[in-house]
Amino acid sequence: MNKTVLYTYLVLLIILSSCSKDYKFKLNIDKKTTLNKTLSATLTEDNNQKVDSIQFYINGKSIKTEGNSTSIETSNLGVGKHSVSALAFYPGKTKKTNNSFEVF
Repeated sequence: MNKTVLYTYLVLLIILSSCSKDYKFKLNIDKKTTLNKTLSATLTEDNNQKVDSIQFYINGKSIKTEGNSTSIETSNLGVGKHSVSALAFYPGKTKKTNNSFEVF
């Protein structure tokens, strides 16, 4: 009887751990570019979980978002290092992901 109970708990543990609802985001952007180019930044969720909406920020200022990506005009930024952030809204939570790029 003890082996049956142990086996049942083991199977339940495996099933519950495989149904994880963890959200893992990655902000993809080229690390280097030149002035007057357009960059694309994309936020992806590694487990293909549903995301309600995404908002992108460059150097702390909100920019236009197109679904899970945005276009960045480097002519408006100038040369140097710039930070890009994505704020993802998903069921009951939000998560901020950061990255950066440099304009030459």
